[in-house]
Amino acid sequence: MAEAQSIERKRAIRKANRGVITKYINEANDLLHDEDSDRDRLITIQGLLREKLDYIKRLDSEILEICEIKDIDKEIIESEEINTRVLEVNKKILKATSEGHLVTNQPAIFVEGEHINEPQQSELQNESVVSNNSAPQASTDQIQHNQRNELASQSSYVQNKDGELIETLRTFWDTESIGITNHDIGNPEESKFLREVSFDEQEGRYQVRLPWKTEALPQSNGYSTCVRRLRQLHSHLKKDKHLLNDYDSVIKQQLESSIIEAVPEEDDDSDGSYYLPHHGVLREDKETTKLRVVFDGSAKPNEESPSINECLEKGPNLVPNLFDTVIKFRSHPIGIVADIEKAFHQIQISPEDRRMLRFLWFDNITEPVPKIRRFQFCRLVFGLTPSPAVLASIIQHHLSRHKEREPEMVSLLNDSFYVDDFAGGAKTDDDAVEVYEKAQAIMKDGGFTLRKWMSNSKKFREMVEKNEEHQSY
Repeated sequence: MAEAQSIERKRAIRKANRGVITKYINEANDLLHDEDSDRDRLITIQGLLREKLDYIKRLDSEILEICEIKDIDKEIIESEEINTRVLEVNKKILKATSEGHLVTNQPAIFVEGEHINEPQQSELQNESVVSNNSAPQASTDQIQHNQRNELASQSSYVQNKDGELIETLRTFWDTESIGITNHDIGNPEESKFLREVSFDEQEGRYQVRLPWKTEALPQSNGYSTCVRRLRQLHSHLKKDKHLLNDYDSVIKQQLESSIIEAVPEEDDDSDGSYYLPHHGVLREDKETTKLRVVFDGSAKPNEESPSINECLEKGPNLVPNLFDTVIKFRSHPIGIVADIEKAFHQIQISPEDRRMLRFLWFDNITEPVPKIRRFQFCRLVFGLTPSPAVLASIIQHHLSRHKEREPEMVSLLNDSFYVDDFAGGAKTDDDAVEVYEKAQAIMKDGGFTLRKWMSNSKKFREMVEKNEEHQSY
């Protein structure tokens, strides 16, 4: 219920900000149509549009993280529309302010949700041409994320002999329209998240230290807060025995999989530790785990002590722009999607940091007042602020190790991952099978398993089905 209210609130805020963008766009078009208009006001509007668009993009990312799967395509389409609208008016503003006069072409009028009279091609000076090309679309009827194939994603390119203006436009398109510049981790020393990375050969996975801020640690371990919240959680779960058993099963499965470990009885927390509260989230639309145990890294032990998230570096934003990923995905005749199984839990936390990732659960849930038992994470926790950056850093670092041997496949993987989701493709059925085999092998070498493969290629789907049946025997 709380999650539903949260997403509706974010959508309402986003809608209001889109309305403000529409207002600025219409004002800019009025000014562009009038040669005597205030040039400084146009530049001001350009800055306001950039600011609003940045804010909306952050909201888009937050909404996509929690929205229903069936709504993802609609969210992407709406976000692409607002990007296209801002892009078009910024092209006109840049052209007008660079040339020293204002454009007198018939302006495009924008209404919330509509784009009327959109120009298909506009000429610039110095033999420059801006053109819009519809990117080829995969026939992804079989893929749940892509139910609206009639949308043609727009890509823009520019050719110019001497254009400072064109370079400015290109920079704007790269950062504002369909993606951010790719981050290349390269040398592990260049990333805070990889300075103490190692590969545990015995476990077959990467190991990292948590990226602590300088001299920043929680002042309280949060134990008493977690005890109180655990009692409240147990009181709620007791009303539904099936839910309580499912919750307990998740903890036991993590223990059996070495994702967590029990804290020794003799450990009295005197060497410093931190406890994370947790709660459950039910997702009826999920194909795999219906119940997800969520750990709250932003919870404060008390008003004076910071949360663990406030003590950790957030890290660089290495997650590619979603629209860029979608456009590249739709350029493949054969679309292929998959995801990394429990991606965050495949990265091991160094033993010296595990005491800061403790939590409480029960020894035996069948008892009337079960005894509290302490556990700690051995793997990366999703609820921590730096977790997305750590995951992205490790994946990029891992792929760089295979770049010399499999340059084309590594390039495809780098372009096709969005957090733990793979959205790539191939030209032919045979190429698609090769993507499946090589991608599996490369990722498995780093401790990651790609699963839930799907494609619009019948041959590919049949191959995956046979392969999975063979592995199950």
